[in-house]
Amino acid sequence: MRALIVVALLVALVPTQSGLPVAAASCQQGVGWGDQFLGVASQCATQAVPAQTPSVAITESATPDLRSNQRPLRCARRESPCSSQSEAVTTPAPITISDLVGFTPAVGELVVQPEGWGVLGIPTNFVATATEHVQDGTLLGQPVQVRWRPTAFTFDYGDGTIVTMPDGGARWSSASDDWAETSTSHAYGARGQYTASVAVTFEADLGSAAGWTPVPGSLDLAAPAEGVQVFEVQTVLTRGDCLAYPDDPGCS
Repeated sequence: MRALIVVALLVALVPTQSGLPVAAASCQQGVGWGDQFLGVASQCATQAVPAQTPSVAITESATPDLRSNQRPLRCARRESPCSSQSEAVTTPAPITISDLVGFTPAVGELVVQPEGWGVLGIPTNFVATATEHVQDGTLLGQPVQVRWRPTAFTFDYGDGTIVTMPDGGARWSSASDDWAETSTSHAYGARGQYTASVAVTFEADLGSAAGWTPVPGSLDLAAPAEGVQVFEVQTVLTRGDCLAYPDDPGCS
């Protein structure tokens, strides 16, 4: 009886932590006095010892996160100020049409056919002579070429009629073309004196060894205005010319 009491007392002294399996260090053969006297290791070896998964705390290391534009992660998230070593990548602003102030395209002139006059109700021809051309100059201290391209022509005929055309029109090339309607001609509805004008819209390309690069934006320039005298013409039938029959209708 006394031997059983001693054994029970020794078993009661073995730490079990509320029924949980004995720690793995106590279940290894030859470790601790419990194994030597009571065979605790052989008893708990049959119990599954839960695997000890290491606890990993996820923190942001000091190594820069390359997914955030070569800047530390917290800096990219704006959670903390960027260090002096984090340099923002700066991209030069592109050249625009406003940077070409040192270049002025040739706007040409406005041609009126016939020579500065027209007939009531009959097409008067208008032609803008601006064409594509190249200018040499300096931009930002470097020699460059600028190619000007007329892309639109806005005709104001002086009687309230304003139209925009993709081209500047074409001249009457021979006497047989006189009074023929063209894409840019205009027939006035009342006789009188008018002032016609045309505004040319230019776009530009910047030349380099790699070729031509379009410049964003456009530039509107007006050609010198031209006066147009519109006459009214009446036609009558006669027996011949007015020198031979000066008293016939239309000759007096």
